[in-house]
Amino acid sequence: MKTKYICFPVLLLCLLLAACDKFLDVAPKGKTTLNTVNDFDLWLGNRFLGEISGIPQICWMTDHAQKLPWRPDAIAEGERAYTWAEQLTDANATPKMLSGAYNHIYYFNTVLENVDAATGGSDQKKRQLKAEALLGRANEYFYLLNLYGKSYNASTAASDLAVPFVTSADVNVATPPRATVQQMYDYLIADLNAALADLPADNAANRFRGSVHAAYSVLARVYLYMRNYPEAAKYAALSLQRPGGAAVTNYNGVVRGVFPRNTRLNEMIYARGSDPTSGSLVSMGDSTFIKSYPSTDLRLALTFYEGIASAFNYNTVKPSAGVRFSATANGYYDVPVGTSVPEMKLIIAENAARNNELTSALQQLNDIRVNRFLSANYQALSSNNQEEVLGWVLRERRYEMPINGLRWFDMRRLDAEGRMPTVTRLDQSKKVIATLPPGSPRYTLQIPLSAIVYNPGMPMNP
Repeated sequence: MKTKYICFPVLLLCLLLAACDKFLDVAPKGKTTLNTVNDFDLWLGNRFLGEISGIPQICWMTDHAQKLPWRPDAIAEGERAYTWAEQLTDANATPKMLSGAYNHIYYFNTVLENVDAATGGSDQKKRQLKAEALLGRANEYFYLLNLYGKSYNASTAASDLAVPFVTSADVNVATPPRATVQQMYDYLIADLNAALADLPADNAANRFRGSVHAAYSVLARVYLYMRNYPEAAKYAALSLQRPGGAAVTNYNGVVRGVFPRNTRLNEMIYARGSDPTSGSLVSMGDSTFIKSYPSTDLRLALTFYEGIASAFNYNTVKPSAGVRFSATANGYYDVPVGTSVPEMKLIIAENAARNNELTSALQQLNDIRVNRFLSANYQALSSNNQEEVLGWVLRERRYEMPINGLRWFDMRRLDAEGRMPTVTRLDQSKKVIATLPPGSPRYTLQIPLSAIVYNPGMPMNP
């Protein structure tokens, strides 16, 4: 049997929704039970809204993934994502990454449309909840935009199509047409800026809830994937000015397989988890990628389990048998999907490197790396070569965030800059089963057939 590297996305338990409705595949449940401001506050605090759907499938599309042994007869979402199939599901199902996002958007729209009429709370509290809903909705649309819309190109964004921008919680309202990529980015920036005035100054008590600095961090992501690196760095820097500081977690002393949950969450700025109903709880790390980590890098041991895939059972594996994040008393797992301090520092570093401000870029990189190696093994990075430093920044993004889905988004924007080589999938006999060449239209997902059934006039992607 061959050795596999199994990557543990960090999970949250979720509230399952049933039924579907047209394009959105939403379940309009619970709206009539929301009467008080406290009801809406609890609604936004539901762990279901703290999850991002489809993260496993997004990770399967990246060059970090390796699905062996390959089964040519497998047609599940994971296998289709892994080979960049034209459709991830048939016409009878909707991909988790789309249906889950629109379920969440329905919840956020419910708050935006109804909280003003709620009883028992101040106007300021109502504004705060609406601001949190705007932030949460913008974050969901950020994922949809970077899955179903082309990578941002200023010269074509006004005509490139993305997804419908739904702002109503009434599922009887007709699905709007697909907004353009430019319109979607404009909507996100406007909503996030509108939210800033009423968001809390801090979310230290619950990193899954909104705050001013959480909104800044999502704005940093938005501008990064517009390839507006100066604006991305500006908002990343603002997000790090949160109350209580913005320290990088020191991995020295962290026990293998017993990752301290609270320490991890303190590093998060806007915490989000991976929806466990989205698919496989584990994914295989590409062996070439795994081997690229320095052997002394503590991130390798804390993220990947080395074992025999065919013998692996997530429900029975013991910490001594490999590496996994520690469970809390409630059975939840830590969540490396939302925005974090290291991610923001890497955004600042990338802008600095692109501007040939190498001292600044290296400072940000070394601020992270000094906490990722045992003190005896740490060596600071130093270079006067701009392309080398930029390469280090992009490499550290891979090492720091291998399982939160952003690698796929990075591949898209780097492909738009001519920085992505062909990605090849091989089966166990080294036979090529799929390729993703530079400039491939498969970097943009097709609108699902299940949506076209109810919206026959909706245009497809190339």
